[in-house]
Amino acid sequence: MRLVTCKNVFLSVICAVGFAGLSQSARAADTLPQIKFDSDATGRIGTIDTAKLAKDLGWDREMNANMKVLEGQLINEMQKLNTLFGAQLEAKQKELGLMGTDAEKTEKFKKLSEAQQQQYAGMANQAQQMMGQVQQYAQQQMQKYIADWNKEYSEAIRPLVQQVAVEKRISVVLNVQVVPVVYTDSGVDITDTVAKVARNKPPTLNAVALPKLFDKPLPTTQEVLNMAATQNVKPITPTPTPGTGTGTKPK
Repeated sequence: MRLVTCKNVFLSVICAVGFAGLSQSARAADTLPQIKFDSDATGRIGTIDTAKLAKDLGWDREMNANMKVLEGQLINEMQKLNTLFGAQLEAKQKELGLMGTDAEKTEKFKKLSEAQQQQYAGMANQAQQMMGQVQQYAQQQMQKYIADWNKEYSEAIRPLVQQVAVEKRISVVLNVQVVPVVYTDSGVDITDTVAKVARNKPPTLNAVALPKLFDKPLPTTQEVLNMAATQNVKPITPTPTPGTGTGTKPK
């Protein structure tokens, strides 16, 4: 069994999280339904870019600002867990007499009983799994936060899209953030027209509450040991930095 040190345990868990894939421009809004009209409609297909629309109207400012807050919270919690588990593993190393250089620690580790080796390795693996769970849970909550905002965007512009579509005698409107469009004539894109209508008659846009990423205390050393012994991997959500969403009025 290989000795897992504090250093190589935590290098395997990334604390600096990348969120490029969570930006508004990369996340599609809910698909707008096909809008059907009377038999005299021309059957034209129009397109709309909801990401561009939200940016042009300033609707995404609150979401983007709050995403930075959430990203900061996650990075801080990962750093706290890194420090906590690192200290716990170092204490366990001292208890087992695993002191000295890495080579010396490895030799001493080999001389431990199988039960001691399993306990230490289980503790190290448990710490790594728990850090991974925290990161995964937080990212899922942030993805849901963005999805909820996108749903609000879609609901807010739905009547405006229908109004513009009727005026332009368009029977179907495709959201290019959802449906892959290889080519489209600029004349069928109604994004700017819908934005103009929205500025003249701002629709209601309900703010999405900022999610709580962490709502439980950090685990103690004994809790980590107990979970490692039983292999009962429980998701944890550490103590939060409180935050709530605020209302945003479309401009």
